[in-house]
Amino acid sequence: MRQVSPELIVQLLTVLGPELDRLRESFDLTAPAMLDVSWAGPGTSPAWLDIARECTEFWVHQQQIRDAVGRPGADEPERVRPALDAFMRALPHTLRDVVRPEGTVVRAVLHDGGTWHARSDGQRWRMATGGEPAATVTMRPADFWRLATRGISVDEARRRADLHGDRELAEAVTTLLAVVA
Repeated sequence: MRQVSPELIVQLLTVLGPELDRLRESFDLTAPAMLDVSWAGPGTSPAWLDIARECTEFWVHQQQIRDAVGRPGADEPERVRPALDAFMRALPHTLRDVVRPEGTVVRAVLHDGGTWHARSDGQRWRMATGGEPAATVTMRPADFWRLATRGISVDEARRRADLHGDRELAEAVTTLLAVVA
C-alpha cells in the first residue's frame, strides 16, 4: 500500500466504509465473534468485543500518526471513551495470576475517562460494577491507552499512575496489554 495515493485511500474508504457498516449492522453482537480477542482472555469472545477491538486498531493508529506529526489527538470523550472501555476488557485477563479471595475488587480510574472494576470469585476475575476496592489505580487516559498498546513501558506507567491499596494487585493492573504483541 506504500504506492497508493492519498486520494485512492480516501476513495476506498468512501466506498468500503458504508459496506462494512452494513455488514456489521447484520451481526448479532452477543453471538461468538469470528475472531476471538486473545488479549481479553482465552475462549470465545462476543462479536461486539471483536468489533470494538477492530475500532481500537483504527483509533490507536490515528493517535500514533498524530503523535508522529505533532498534531492534537482525537481525544474528545466521545472518541476516546469507546477505545478505553474496549481496552479495559483486558483487565480480568491481566489479573489472572493474582489470586485473591472471592469478592476482592480492584478499581481502575481514568481522569475524566471513566471508572472500571473487576471482582475476583476466588479463582478468576470478571468485570464488575462497583464495590469497595482492595486496590485502586488512577491514570490519565493518554497514559492508559499508551500502556495498553505498549507505547509506554510498564515501569513508566507505574511512575505516571497513582497506586493505592494492595500493591501487588495495583501493580498487576499496570501490566495490562490490549493488543497482540
